[in-house]
Amino acid sequence: LSAPSQHSVCAMRMSGRALITGGTDCKLRYWNMEVSSECGVLASEANSNNNYRTRLVEGTEVLVEEAGRTHRKTEDGKLGVEVMHQDWITDILIAQTTQRLLVTAANDGVIKMWK
Repeated sequence: LSAPSQHSVCAMRMSGRALITGGTDCKLRYWNMEVSSECGVLASEANSNNNYRTRLVEGTEVLVEEAGRTHRKTEDGKLGVEVMHQDWITDILIAQTTQRLLVTAANDGVIKMWK
């Protein structure tokens, strides 16, 4: 077994069979309850190559994130603007307007809208 995380989930939102979570590590994650290969970190300080798999824990099948290596993503040799939150993600909302939007809020008062 791996060591327990020092971070907590502070916000989550279900959308069909998918779960979107955010927390104290400032990362926004997408969990597909049916296809673990579609799970991943949507926004973080670096692009991570985390692996996701299902595992049986006390008779319940759970989806587990296993940390992989991380690397900075650059475009034409330049660092892009950080898209992640800089403080805990405290709320998540899925809004339907002319398009579907994911709205996240952080402890520092920053609100982000994702297409």
